Amino acid sequence: MQICSLEVSTQGECQLSSLAGIQGAYSEVSHGMTSFDIEQLFSIDSELFEEPKTLLLERMHNHNIPLKNDAQPVNVRPYRYRFLQKNEIERQVKELFAAGIIQPSVSLFSSLIVLVKKKDGT
Repeated sequence: MQICSLEVSTQGECQLSSLAGIQGAYSEVSHGMTSFDIEQLFSIDSELFEEPKTLLLERMHNHNIPLKNDAQPVNVRPYRYRFLQKNEIERQVKELFAAGIIQPSVSLFSSLIVLVKKKDGT
């Protein structure tokens, strides 16, 4: 089994490149389909599955949204959160700030935060 990449140039030309061969990293399932052995797949290129610590791309310029001269911020009251939810929000904001993904803002405009549990309950 081969892992390949498809590269498309700016002229629209496509090139197929073989990245790696996997010997025995898949198994036969009883109904005839094949599936990867997840642990072996993770061990092949484990760095691909690590949690990113910084932005993936370097910023070429700071993002800016030009406002109309008469634009006024909307008066939106923040949601009330339970103690555990508030702690989780603060933890995630600190983590994103430390990684350089978010930065302080002095804007009068804001967005509300909505916490949604994943299917696994986390």
